[in-house]
Amino acid sequence: MKDKISKVLFSLSETDLLIREQTDKCAEIERERATLYADLARSREKLEALEGKYKEAVSRHNLEDHRLKDEEAKIVERRKQLAALGGAKSAKLVERELDIATRVMETLEKSAAEASEEAERLTAELDDLKTKVEALESDFEEQTKEAESALQEATTELQGLEKTRNGLLEKLDDRLKNLYRRVSKRYSGDAVAKAIEGACRSCYRALPAQTWNQVMAGNMLIQCPGCNRVMVFVERTPS
Repeated sequence: MKDKISKVLFSLSETDLLIREQTDKCAEIERERATLYADLARSREKLEALEGKYKEAVSRHNLEDHRLKDEEAKIVERRKQLAALGGAKSAKLVERELDIATRVMETLEKSAAEASEEAERLTAELDDLKTKVEALESDFEEQTKEAESALQEATTELQGLEKTRNGLLEKLDDRLKNLYRRVSKRYSGDAVAKAIEGACRSCYRALPAQTWNQVMAGNMLIQCPGCNRVMVFVERTPS
């Protein structure tokens, strides 16, 4: 009878280990998907911000270009007005106006060129980021499909393992069942320790003589004084 119970305990521990592995697998799948989604969300935010900057740069370029054309038109008109005056005084005024206009035009041309360069730079940066976002969206969509399939498979596996675990627990009496449940909360998948030649093979602590004798006698309610795992006597196999 004690050998049968020992097998149940070891089977329970192995089943709990498989459950933990499947649970960890599900959690890892979710973490990977969450990480990819976070990267995608950050990239989308960057893209939105960059699109805003690009619109501002285009608006600035259009404004500077409009100002430049307005100034050119004003200069042409002013030349006509000054030319109509005639005389030496008119020539000096024209020369002075042209000098001022030249400085103004240089400033406007510089501003227009800078705005154009900024728009071109942002266009290239925007194209690169759009490509990155599209790639991330594709990866996320593909990984989501794979994750859903893997999670469904793992969930089905877990349901089967839980059913097996419940069946094994029902083979234990209430005291042993409660003890195992309590210990397994701390040592999921590793709640049972082999007791061989007077020592616990999980924490390698030597057992007191009385404890060792109780374990050898088949008492399944004994816990290791070192690690508190449920002790099960196992005869050492000759090498």
